[in-house]
Amino acid sequence: IWNLDESSFKIGESMYWAYSTGPVGRLNNVSYESLELVTVLELISATGDLCKRLLIYERVNLMEAWFLQERQISIPVSTSSTAFINSKIFLSWLKCNFPFSDEWQLLLLDGHSAYIMDEFMQASITEAHVIPIYLFSHMTNMLQPLDCG
Repeated sequence: IWNLDESSFKIGESMYWAYSTGPVGRLNNVSYESLELVTVLELISATGDLCKRLLIYERVNLMEAWFLQERQISIPVSTSSTAFINSKIFLSWLKCNFPFSDEWQLLLLDGHSAYIMDEFMQASITEAHVIPIYLFSHMTNMLQPLDCG
């Protein structure tokens, strides 16, 4: 049994409030943000096995200068115009990282539109012996292990 889920977070600097040099104690909204949205896709098994996470940045292209030359951990990285996963990114990552087997496996998914497509359904069931199980959108926080803390 495998569980796949995505989550987004922001990285960078942020400041919402600061005291000004104006009237004493007056709180001014400075509101500058240089936060960047990043989505992480994670796949974990019921036995605790992990696949490589995928990081998705809000960019058109990646530049090698953004990453350390000698990374100790190899994490797949992708980009999209929104920093969110889409079906193209999902299929590409899944084909390279899912531990396919001759035995049947269950894959728990939320109802994200990137995961619901004919190509994935056909390839997963007929070629990879993977049965996708889509959870109801308001039930994932209770039923999907990666949403439970």
